Amino acid sequence: MQGIDGSQDVHGYRTNRRAAITESEGAAHKHSDVIEAVPLYLVPPAVTASVKKFGGAIREMHVTRGGRHMYGITVVVQE
Repeated sequence: MQGIDGSQDVHGYRTNRRAAITESEGAAHKHSDVIEAVPLYLVPPAVTASVKKFGGAIREMHVTRGGRHMYGITVVVQE
């Protein structure tokens, strides 16, 4: 079941990205780097570039599908 803010479902998966970030901000400071929509064939190079840029500071990566085979990439980094 989801909480009022939609933070978790029955299996413990986070369903509300904003709630997922604000829940853990007390433990460590995080910020997000958003890569604009890229076509499917550029997703692996974009992920590789983010890993090279942020290295071990990466906490989460989210790849979401947009329209017309375009994907948005969000990288959550712990500072």
